[in-house]
Amino acid sequence: GSTPLSCLGYVRAGLELAEQLAASGLTPAAVYTPFGTGGIFAGTLTALRELDIDCPVVGISVNGDAEQCQANLDNWWTAIGELLDRDPDRPRGATEIHDEFVGRAYGDATEACLDAILLMGETEGILLDPVYSGKVFAALCAHRHEGRWPADQTVVMLHSGGTPALFAYEAELRAHLTKRGIDLP
Repeated sequence: GSTPLSCLGYVRAGLELAEQLAASGLTPAAVYTPFGTGGIFAGTLTALRELDIDCPVVGISVNGDAEQCQANLDNWWTAIGELLDRDPDRPRGATEIHDEFVGRAYGDATEACLDAILLMGETEGILLDPVYSGKVFAALCAHRHEGRWPADQTVVMLHSGGTPALFAYEAELRAHLTKRGIDLP
């Protein structure tokens, strides 16, 4: 879970992201993050807004409905502002929270999530987990497929870790690979 102090870790991550974007000369059309208790999202949002990066920050819920996520964001936004001596009523800019990728419950490895894990692994060699980053990438892929983000736009996905969780999903991953025609020893 998140605390106001732990949110500062993702404020720092957001500052590092902004630094990397500037060094690369990239302007993101959006930044996608997971949304569990909301600390990752709120911390990243705080940093980006402090540096006048005004693209939408898109949160993909991994465990709750959008209404609860919004309440969590309100809480963390205010708490982070207090820690950093910022106005709690400062503008947040464009934000979105999507709850349609959760599945049946927290930790449900959905078909779309498992497909996203395979795609990222096969194309980039990056391991995603079925609880957080796999769902975020599934959402980004769905939005891209819907035509929301043309290929010439830069969309950033924050990978929050979780690779060890793959080991807890060995049976689900094996069954999904078999379903997709990939045989394992």
